[in-house]
Amino acid sequence: MASSAATSATRTALRQAKGALRKSMASRLRGMSQEEVKGESSRVTLRILGSSTWASSSSVGIYLSTSGEVETDALCRAAFEQGKQVWIPHFALDPGIAAASPPRQPLPPPSPPPTKRTSSFAEEMRMLLLKDVQEYQSLKPNAYGIRELSVEMARVREEALASRTAPDLILVPGVAFDVHANRLGHGKGYYDRYLAQLHKAARARRVAAEKEPISVALSLSPQLLPESQMVPTDENDRPLDAIVAPDRTIFGPGSRWQNA
Repeated sequence: MASSAATSATRTALRQAKGALRKSMASRLRGMSQEEVKGESSRVTLRILGSSTWASSSSVGIYLSTSGEVETDALCRAAFEQGKQVWIPHFALDPGIAAASPPRQPLPPPSPPPTKRTSSFAEEMRMLLLKDVQEYQSLKPNAYGIRELSVEMARVREEALASRTAPDLILVPGVAFDVHANRLGHGKGYYDRYLAQLHKAARARRVAAEKEPISVALSLSPQLLPESQMVPTDENDRPLDAIVAPDRTIFGPGSRWQNA
């Protein structure tokens, strides 16, 4: 009983620490002008496009940015121009596939989503293959302002977990990052669980460890914490391969990301 209470208290403390950091980071990001965001996004984009990892990737997963994140429009367009496969997240709930969603990984309970929007979103995100840049340009925003395929189109699209040409590079968003390549998300656990599932699927296909997907977060300058501060984590949180910021790259343990 005492151990259970201690575990519960630890999880509560972790949830509160993450919530406090999200609130603090939101305040910092509000201080950035749109011009500053665009300028820093351009610098991050150039660092990604100039990397050896990007050059050698034939299939990439890219988040579609919203406010307070590194903008990814130029990266999506560059991927299409270079003939890469482009996979994007999909969050909308589709009753027709809800029962077939992959099982959730055991993670601490996420922060509750806004009550009015809960029914519109699936418990698990998917990554779906886009056809071309024209389709990318036609995407509409969901209730969170994230552009994605319609539910009808999503039903007939290939999903990365089941694909033999799944992304070899995944670019992910976040709220805050530290010098150990830890990431603080928005609190729903979508990317934490999906990345774990993607690696599990790769191992099931007997993909060599050095060929498993490389996960990289894109960071605006205010999102990168000082060396004295860490993202609150527990045993379920996994560092990324790298964090790419406007002026530096943070490498995670055993990182396979290559700048040049």
